[in-house]
Amino acid sequence: MAEKVHDIYSSIISKVHILLERQAMLEESLSQARAELKKATDENAKLQRENSTLKADLEYMKVARTLAPDPQKLADTRQMISGLIREIDRCIAELNAC
Repeated sequence: MAEKVHDIYSSIISKVHILLERQAMLEESLSQARAELKKATDENAKLQRENSTLKADLEYMKVARTLAPDPQKLADTRQMISGLIREIDRCIAELNAC
């Protein structure tokens, strides 16, 4: 009888060890998945910002094309708009720094 109890106890202990090992593996997998999710989320945010910037640039180019159909005037208008954008970005950066 005592031997049977001892066998059951040993079996339970070995199963607990197996469960603890599996839990550690799952926790490591979860940690890695969370890190990958954070990386993907950061990359997504970066790409969304870049997309917004490119859409704004496209709109500026459309405006420039409308305002100045002549190639030289177009280049001048683009340069003027680019200067305005840089100035706006600088102002936004200064506001964010406050």
